[in-house]
Amino acid sequence: MPLYELLGGSGKPVPSGLAVGICDSIGELLRRIEAFLAEGYVRVKIKIRPGWDVEPISAIRREFGDIPLMVDANAVYRLCDEHVRVFKVLDDFGLIMFEQPFAGDALEDLATLQAMVATPVCIDESADSIDSVARALSLGAARIVNIKLQRVGGFGPAIAIHDLCRDNGIPVWCGYMPELGVSTFGGVHMATLPGFTLAGDLEPSLRWFTDDITRPLVQMGSPGAIDVPHGPGLGIDLDMEKVARYSVSRHTFVR
Repeated sequence: MPLYELLGGSGKPVPSGLAVGICDSIGELLRRIEAFLAEGYVRVKIKIRPGWDVEPISAIRREFGDIPLMVDANAVYRLCDEHVRVFKVLDDFGLIMFEQPFAGDALEDLATLQAMVATPVCIDESADSIDSVARALSLGAARIVNIKLQRVGGFGPAIAIHDLCRDNGIPVWCGYMPELGVSTFGGVHMATLPGFTLAGDLEPSLRWFTDDITRPLVQMGSPGAIDVPHGPGLGIDLDMEKVARYSVSRHTFVR
């Protein structure tokens, strides 16, 4: 049985979103986005920080129009007049979400910001357990939740968070660090669950690595969508020749 079926998912291809980090210049940012959009990614996420926020978003909108676009603050802003003004300006750019504007434990501050802007606030670092997510939802601190499979402790807790969010009308998406294919395919299977209505950060292996150890590799079978393997379990095999080639040491433990 494929893992997605065991989890209650659909097995349909999973939309793949692009994540772009802080760049040295606006020109470099635009060139990178243009190149990746040609590969079929269905949404763009850029990292922001104080001093690199309004200008790059404005440039992206001028260059690429109404593409699906979001920002990830990685918790580097805080609830102060200067930073709130930034998010109020960004609120006019039609973004999908503001991902984790403030620190993970600053749920009350996130709720205050959410009350000031129309753009949904998404929690990432704050979403480390079902209790944290439940508290965020009760405070109005999140209208979207990023579920990272490894961070929350595996499939059981991740599905519990998915179900909680779905019951409360909160869309979720699958985060990514990035990881090798064995881990990524776990997220791919999970992202076929019905509450995962937004494109996640799951990306092809060769976006981040020169090679991977799975057969098949994580890849787009159609523009903008990751294929879901339909074999038993994860539906993949390890390429043992590659495992041996890339191993730096080997230890045998006998009970």
